[in-house]
Amino acid sequence: SAQSCASALGKVSRELFSELACSSRWNPVQDTALVSELNALCERRGILPSNVRPDTLEREVLPGAVMRYITLAKRELGRWTDQSEQDLRDVACAGCRLAVLKVVNDHIAKILPFIGNGFGHAPRPFSASTVLVSHHAASGPGSKPLDQAQQPVPLWSSSLASISQKLRVLRGVIFSVTKKRTLRAILDASATIPKRPEDDYDLPEELAQLTLNRPKAAFSKALPD
Repeated sequence: SAQSCASALGKVSRELFSELACSSRWNPVQDTALVSELNALCERRGILPSNVRPDTLEREVLPGAVMRYITLAKRELGRWTDQSEQDLRDVACAGCRLAVLKVVNDHIAKILPFIGNGFGHAPRPFSASTVLVSHHAASGPGSKPLDQAQQPVPLWSSSLASISQKLRVLRGVIFSVTKKRTLRAILDASATIPKRPEDDYDLPEELAQLTLNRPKAAFSKALPD
């Protein structure tokens, strides 16, 4: 469970853990800042997110995560709150939230190979046009207008958004190791091991041939569908 992942922080009660890690206290911009700095540390050290100790988290991850959060929040949301900044500076609070993100990544890793995330326009993760989608706008032309008092909802929590759309918006909370493991599993499962040809200058018959047409691909990529 997420609570067991936070055991390295010391004895944390269920009530305190729920308070420190709850989604109403954290937002995707904070999560992205935290995960980005953690990914950078893991790349430098060659370690896994699950092996980062609380003292290392406090010393080498959180200071950079705070600065990254302020930059992201200014650019994407136009503002940031002192409470959000303080939560990122608090190793207990950030550690509990990181425990939740580890469990989230465990679940994402199971479905990531089955979701096409590389097609279509890649929006900015937290811009207002991406994050906020009204039910009326998403329900298509000819639909019955809804009550004006109904506010737009975040794309990642909208029942109208597909799993692929939600993951594209929340891609910043996915660990680098989760992406790399998924890619490696796909490459290993789809690898072709052909027999060696009699002539070293011939290509094996089992080896699939792929022809790339860059002008045609560029044109197709620009199409709306």
